[in-house]
Amino acid sequence: MVIWIRRFWSLERKYPRSRRLIWRAFYNIVAWLIPRTDLGFMNWGYVPLDGELEIEIGDVVETDRVFVQLYAYTLSPLEVGGRDVLEVGSGRGGGAAWVARCLEPRSMTGVDLAGRAVALASRIYDGIPRLRFLRGTASRLPLADCSVDVVVNVESCHHYPSMPDFLAEVHRVLRPGGMLALSDYRESHEMDVLEAALADSPFERVRAKPITANVLAAMDTTHEFKEEILREHVWRGLHTIMRTFMATRGSEVYRAFDNGDWVYWLYHLRKR
Repeated sequence: MVIWIRRFWSLERKYPRSRRLIWRAFYNIVAWLIPRTDLGFMNWGYVPLDGELEIEIGDVVETDRVFVQLYAYTLSPLEVGGRDVLEVGSGRGGGAAWVARCLEPRSMTGVDLAGRAVALASRIYDGIPRLRFLRGTASRLPLADCSVDVVVNVESCHHYPSMPDFLAEVHRVLRPGGMLALSDYRESHEMDVLEAALADSPFERVRAKPITANVLAAMDTTHEFKEEILREHVWRGLHTIMRTFMATRGSEVYRAFDNGDWVYWLYHLRKR
């Protein structure tokens, strides 16, 4: 099992066009390994720094606060209330559920490629008005043309087989003037590729902001909580690989951000 899961990272790099299958399998495994219903987030979080104004996020469980803040800062200051919103890569559903509860969209749809994650999110957040979860891929979204006003994509597009295909599909489902709010990481040397994809896309760039320091601070803040999850739910032999996935303090991912090998950016893009 350990050897098999460790191979995800090497396979993802060796066969980029197979990323969809590789990560669908991985996230299905994560949903199976950690089925607890009070764990709705898989992102690395956001902590405001250097005098940034804190955004009101409503009444949330304290252990969710840092993860919710990544959604709040990704979507701020976009208009979400009364709009049709889509999250691509909704994972365990916590972000989409928070948007549905606190930002009062007309509708909130979460799409994810992992069937187990979609089933888990549907079970955890059953009963929240205006919220649904569907299975789909970033390059084939199960929505009609021009059917949403805002698309949010948090810590997901780094492993898509084709960034241009994803951007084209988001452009298809957005209404004219609709917004894509995107926050994600890349290896530093891969930023030119991302920037080129965004420049060549049918979107107007409204905002671009580096948030690496905010995410790194969030990793420090959530370290003990993640260690508790590992102790309670994950076989000890998988702790090293899961620490990397969860970005606990001192993990390979944490060190990559700390030394500048990886960077994290936030973008707002408008459909032309």
